[in-house]
Amino acid sequence: MKNTYISKIVVLMLIATILSGCISGGDDEGEATTTAPPTTAAPTTSAPTTAAPTTAAPTQPPTTAPPTPAYVRSECSTLFMNQDSGNTRYYDCEISENPQEVWSQDIGLPLNYILTDYGRAFYIEASPTEHTLICLDVESGELYWKTTLPFLGYYDMILYDEKLYVFKDGDEKTLICYDAHDGSMLWASEDITGLFSGIGSLMANGMNRGDDRILITLGEMGGERNVICVFDANNGEVLWHKTVDYHISSSPAIEDGVAYFTTLLWDENDKIIGYDIDTGTTSYVYSNPNVSGFNGRQLAVSDGKIYTQGQRMDDYETYAFCISTTSNTIVWQHEVDRWGENITVGDEHVFLAIYEMRGQIITCLDKSNGREIWSMPLDFSSNVLRNFPIATPDKLVVFGPPQYETDEPLRVLIIDIASGEEIWRKVLDGNDIARGASFYEGKILIGTDQGKIYCFE
Repeated sequence: MKNTYISKIVVLMLIATILSGCISGGDDEGEATTTAPPTTAAPTTSAPTTAAPTTAAPTQPPTTAPPTPAYVRSECSTLFMNQDSGNTRYYDCEISENPQEVWSQDIGLPLNYILTDYGRAFYIEASPTEHTLICLDVESGELYWKTTLPFLGYYDMILYDEKLYVFKDGDEKTLICYDAHDGSMLWASEDITGLFSGIGSLMANGMNRGDDRILITLGEMGGERNVICVFDANNGEVLWHKTVDYHISSSPAIEDGVAYFTTLLWDENDKIIGYDIDTGTTSYVYSNPNVSGFNGRQLAVSDGKIYTQGQRMDDYETYAFCISTTSNTIVWQHEVDRWGENITVGDEHVFLAIYEMRGQIITCLDKSNGREIWSMPLDFSSNVLRNFPIATPDKLVVFGPPQYETDEPLRVLIIDIASGEEIWRKVLDGNDIARGASFYEGKILIGTDQGKIYCFE
């Protein structure tokens, strides 16, 4: 009896011990099922933007991708090629009369325009073996991230709506979209080569944006034909494309949903043609029996007016023209001695960079009537400007010719618009300026072919 009583006590103690372990959850099994999952799940839910790019583009992860703050759009920034959709090259913000160097970075060769917004600077860096998409802090020049591009052939880049658009111009021709936050690839369009199977080899020669549309122009190598292909900027879908049997300007000037091109026609007077960027239908034509010689040169559009150069057929002289898109008439014309493709349209002025025998001349015209306000010869021994001048409300930034065109050092100038006088110049380390300047809230960023980016303010 005594043994039976003791056995019952032992059994009760064992049962109590087992129940105690179940109630407490145990030291191993309970932690794995209840405590550990919330601990590991928290980072995934608190930072989805960090995890997503890694899975979205595992073949091209950014080399560096530190956490970045929310991007804030600045009205004083340079978003994409040629500064704006109208190709006016006008920057509606102030810059200093005596900019000082804030920082400089030794980098690889910058292949494209340096694009700025959200406190960031973006560009494509070239090396013999690869091309790399780079993002820097505008304030310090420090690296935010870099991503190796999956090709060496490229054309140019556009920054829009926190995305970067790069055109792959090789055996395959596709538009590729990257996230501006971390450099991850978001999508790639179809290869458009098959859309133009009846034409010879194509080479991209222009890129621009209007609304949610990315426009690419390509020319037939060794021929006159050109093609236009328009993509949806949200997903890369090809919205429309067309082939034209004549030469057109490389970068369209876009305003109010119309992309304007100048043409070079052999059998008739040259025209200016506008295509609806949504449908590709012809929505504008300027044809004048007494005006020709547009020759596919670049043009600018501002407030319903087209600015370009051409030739009057009655006297065969060269003119800068201002043409109204509403009345389809010449608002004003200004005779120039020689050709020049550089037209910059400011808020109140139009600037012409004309190639003279004695060198380059910058002429400032009144935007309302085309009358000359001042003309300034540049002290460049070469009559070639590498880049279009860029205007601000009261200053004009002019880039010197490549050093291989002259024995003089590489320079950038600032001209006072009111007086036409030079107020600042800087000698840069390099032989050529890589595609002009970029602006961000009073800062000027300039890249050179010697692998250097300068930031002045």
